[in-house]
Amino acid sequence: MNKFIVASVLFIMVMLVSGCGSVFQPQPTPTPTLDPDSPEITIIMDEFTFTPDHIRLVVGQEVTLHVVNKGQEDHEIMIGRNPLRAEDGDLGDGFEYDFFALSDITVQGDVEVMGMNGEEMNMDSMDSMEMGTATPEGNMNMDMGTATPEGGMDMGEDMSSMEGDGHDGEMANGGMVMIAPEKEATITFTVTKEMAGAWTIGCFEGGNPEKHLDLGMAGILYVRDFGD
Repeated sequence: MNKFIVASVLFIMVMLVSGCGSVFQPQPTPTPTLDPDSPEITIIMDEFTFTPDHIRLVVGQEVTLHVVNKGQEDHEIMIGRNPLRAEDGDLGDGFEYDFFALSDITVQGDVEVMGMNGEEMNMDSMDSMEMGTATPEGNMNMDMGTATPEGGMDMGEDMSSMEGDGHDGEMANGGMVMIAPEKEATITFTVTKEMAGAWTIGCFEGGNPEKHLDLGMAGILYVRDFGD
């Protein structure tokens, strides 16, 4: 009889402790529910991170990225594969393969835009600016240069027009949106089948050996294709 009472008391104590413990266990932060067809995602930039640093998209979605620079320095957002590096290991100015070249991109905001593949880039500081048009092969034709399928830049015969533009004769390899501190860009595009796979989000600002990408300012973007 005494053994039965002791066992019962122990059982009740274990249940009480377990119940109390569950009350104080930290609960996971719920993931915001996104519109499955037209997701809007806010990306915060600072020194030296993107938040969130993992983004998942699906082919066919109409995506809006709100990119906000909360840092103290200029930051840029580029998305691609295989960051370019020189033989000595110095980081280049972009990716070998450009994510933004695979869809028509619209950018709004008081920001600097280069290398985008779209008919119109809308910015607050101007009514509209034609940055380039897509070719049947998926390349982007621009007066200032053409992205090749291999990710290189064909700058044409005359480079003199780029002198004195503040970029020291260099161009970002691929689509780039430069955002000053406390500024924001809105980037909209349709996710195409060609975008399926894993991509790197990166900032190539700064000088070697301390370009922002090498300081950890990078993220991952995944695109899934559920079609045939």
